[in-house]
Amino acid sequence: MGKIAMRSIKMGKCTHSGSSLWQIHMEQMRPGVGVGVCIKKDGHVLMGKRKGSSLPGTWCFPGGKLDMNEELEACAVREIREETGIEIKNIRFITFTNDIAKEAGMHYL
Repeated sequence: MGKIAMRSIKMGKCTHSGSSLWQIHMEQMRPGVGVGVCIKKDGHVLMGKRKGSSLPGTWCFPGGKLDMNEELEACAVREIREETGIEIKNIRFITFTNDIAKEAGMHYL
């Protein structure tokens, strides 16, 4: 069994006592699923420099997180359209990676 992450969220104040109300969430920590897309054209490969909170300043293939009930190919098409405006076709699965970034608290397949 994986580790359990607990976090609490302040929900407001009790109307009777004025005490703070908290909601506690327990989540089992599991790796996320991401899709990286290698786009090749005319001997070049498209890569992007990360801006967000996930390892900013590093270079990677464009892509993103797989949504619940989404096919891998549909995720690839959607993420590339969102990030680059490019419509892709001839999508093929090549491999998967097991990316663990403990310092960033991330683990993605």
